[in-house]
Amino acid sequence: MASPHDKIREETLTQLCDSFVPAILFLRAMFPGASWENPHQTARIIIDDPLLERKYGFLNYNDLFQSLTNLRYGVTTAFIPANYLRTSPKAARAFAEHFPAHSICVHGCDHTNTEFGSANEKLLTQKSLAALARMEIHRERTGIPFDPVMVFPQGKFSTVAMRALRRVGFLAAVNSTRNATGQTDDTVALGEELLPATNRYSGVPIFTRRYPKQLSALALDLFLGKPAHVVEHHDWFAGGLGELERCVRFLQEVEPALTWPALSDSLSRQHLRRKEGDGKCHVRFFTATFDFENVDSHARSFVFTRAEPEAGEVKKVSVGGKEVSFVHRDGFIEFECGLAPREAVSIRLVDSAHAMTEAWSPGLKYRVSVRMRRTLSEIRDNHLVKHPALLNTAKQVVRRLKWSADSRLNAGEPAKEKL
Repeated sequence: MASPHDKIREETLTQLCDSFVPAILFLRAMFPGASWENPHQTARIIIDDPLLERKYGFLNYNDLFQSLTNLRYGVTTAFIPANYLRTSPKAARAFAEHFPAHSICVHGCDHTNTEFGSANEKLLTQKSLAALARMEIHRERTGIPFDPVMVFPQGKFSTVAMRALRRVGFLAAVNSTRNATGQTDDTVALGEELLPATNRYSGVPIFTRRYPKQLSALALDLFLGKPAHVVEHHDWFAGGLGELERCVRFLQEVEPALTWPALSDSLSRQHLRRKEGDGKCHVRFFTATFDFENVDSHARSFVFTRAEPEAGEVKKVSVGGKEVSFVHRDGFIEFECGLAPREAVSIRLVDSAHAMTEAWSPGLKYRVSVRMRRTLSEIRDNHLVKHPALLNTAKQVVRRLKWSADSRLNAGEPAKEKL
């Protein structure tokens, strides 16, 4: 959930669009290719929390798969790694068959209260590693690929959480806010809000996602060259797929050339490009693994830049498998290379090696609390949602469990038992 501060910033940005949108339209019309543009207009629907079953709460995946086929859009389930052993072989076949129209990404680790809002860097590195390890086991068991993209539980993350994601190799984060929890004196600047992502925290890009009621903001995202990420939960489908399909049709009307790739494919191609008077094309990208193509019919020299707040962290840069020289200047990594017509390359920024952290070993009390929390959440979503009085009681129990599920580990208490 976005904080009141984030809501104010979002409303301010929307209000200001009447001022800067006409100017952008004018510049794009008068100087084609000379203003910053993103040629990859993408969107994705993200549904938080569900198990990969035929039906979860109000969400019927069979109906969703049919809708994906009919309207040709894409959905990602933000999958909780704690559920990595719970996808049945029968369900797995259906989900694997519908990839990449349906895909999954990483939703926390255990999805406990403010799980990635902790200031304990060792703990968050261990949890991030455990999340990826669980997702890899799930992939091996089910054949369902996953995107190494983090969706933070409750939308809350600390600055050290972003450092942890970088250390273990996450591609990016997609979140309802770009501001780290508790960093009210270090908010993202308005100019940075106009970019597809921010790299201000340890260089890991944070892309924005919005609720479907924010249609005007989603349309503005597409106009500015941002991907349109729509987030909801299973209760969005209480009346069927009508609201979802109306949102999809709206985005398709706003941008007829819109594509709906899985998150890894989309985010690793996000960039802004601008041609300079000297014939060079400047490219600003965001992910440490970046896929790029020279779409011109002639060879061109490209100057690539990426915001890099951690000086000295990047050990080498490769373009198409070949190492290239680079400089770190004024908070940016910069390098230049020439590409042949229609040449496509994968660009990789390789970090310096770090000592591996020890395996995460949470105690029995923590594991029992997590299992109870997940069970109560599923009872709520699958059964109690139709009974408000019982639902309210269950929510109160879950609130009490939030303390026991997190406090010992977030305080840095040594864990004693293996996962």
